[in-house]
Amino acid sequence: MLSELCTRCGLCCSGSLFTFLPVTAEEADRVRPLGVRLEPRRDGRTAMLLPCAVLQGTRCGAYGARPARCREYVCQLGRAVEKGERPFEHALTIVSEVKEQLEALAELLGPPEPGDARSVVQRAQQTEAREPDDARFKTIRQAARSLDAMLQHYFVGPS
Repeated sequence: MLSELCTRCGLCCSGSLFTFLPVTAEEADRVRPLGVRLEPRRDGRTAMLLPCAVLQGTRCGAYGARPARCREYVCQLGRAVEKGERPFEHALTIVSEVKEQLEALAELLGPPEPGDARSVVQRAQQTEAREPDDARFKTIRQAARSLDAMLQHYFVGPS
């Protein structure tokens, strides 16, 4: 059930939950030829930038070459399904609700600039940080915060 939930979700790869994923040098060498965006971090590690460039809809386009963290990661919702704490169908409903909120937020933001690889969540956060406090941006802020609350509660978990 977990693999079906993951392949119908894809939020961890879309940049909705995280902006980057630390990878080893070996993993970076393996995914670089696939067009995955990599960046050196201040701590000397290499990060794979999200959204992942090989994400195809909600599925990994480089499944066999994916980094260990991608292989091992299970979100809070997936863990709840695995433990039998949340029914699979209810988990799918939550995923659908989050995706609806993402679509609504994307509509509020408008289309990204050509070449803008940021996720909807990243665009909303950066818009909120630099734009004036008018009605449109209050609406964006409210939608982004509501979405973030769901993402934190159901997917990322407590910090």
